[in-house]
Amino acid sequence: MKKLIALLLLSPLVYADMDKICRVSVPNGVFTYSEMEALIIKKQCERNNVLELNVANNDAYTRGRLLLISNLFCRFDRNRRIERTNLSCILYDNKARKNL
Repeated sequence: MKKLIALLLLSPLVYADMDKICRVSVPNGVFTYSEMEALIIKKQCERNNVLELNVANNDAYTRGRLLLISNLFCRFDRNRRIERTNLSCILYDNKARKNL
């Protein structure tokens, strides 16, 4: 019974606000991780927001970079989608993951 009461009291603390969409338009040539972090922070994107990235170019290089960006910024326990010049995912954090 005590465990049930504890779970009920703690359940509001695990709420994740995924109702906000953070739209980021990436200018041509901006693909370094620090520049992406700066764009995401400038837009005031927060953890668990839906990240929608739009890029002007549509080539193999752009699609590859979108995959790398999703690896650094997106959650992997939620859906993510990359189509042409768009990336849509749930933001893990507004700072990039660190490489090993």
